[in-house]
Amino acid sequence: MKIRTGLFILGSLLLTACASSGTSSLATNTYGVTADMFEAGAFQVPNSKLILYIDLPKLRKERDGGDINGGYSFEGNAEQFHVTFFVEPPQGKAATNKDVYQYYWPLASRNPDIDKSTVKMSETDRYVKVEYFYRRIWGGQKISVKNVNYYALVQDRWIDVHVSVGNPTAADNAALANLDNKIAFTVLGVK
Repeated sequence: MKIRTGLFILGSLLLTACASSGTSSLATNTYGVTADMFEAGAFQVPNSKLILYIDLPKLRKERDGGDINGGYSFEGNAEQFHVTFFVEPPQGKAATNKDVYQYYWPLASRNPDIDKSTVKMSETDRYVKVEYFYRRIWGGQKISVKNVNYYALVQDRWIDVHVSVGNPTAADNAALANLDNKIAFTVLGVK
């Protein structure tokens, strides 16, 4: 859990200053994709049929946690967005996405940099989403980092996707809002 918490905090503080553009189609990227299709926003978890599709331009891997205790972690960047995701065996009994959220969010929410007044939770049939801001002074400057977590249960795996962007612009906020309809989890061969 220390590695996971460290990656979560590190991921939220790493900021890039590039502009983003481009979109891709969810319908054409959910089945039959491989890890070399990062530019299209799809990633197949190694040694698994599980696919994560996230519509962020030019997602590139920075760190790959490999297969650890039956789980997998990933850290990368997509222009100015920082992305981490974890795919893990169940940490307890879970039958719904909300069960996954109820396990992970209390752990993540311990971070003292989270502005509790900005936390918003919503739920769809595909995931539970939590969005919030970190507010802190870093290097003598006030920063605001927008964060979005998506929690899901896919077959027998728990998924936590975290996307963050520092000092977000209106375009960044729109891209994050659009992500709600452009994030998907699927298993190859299962329709």
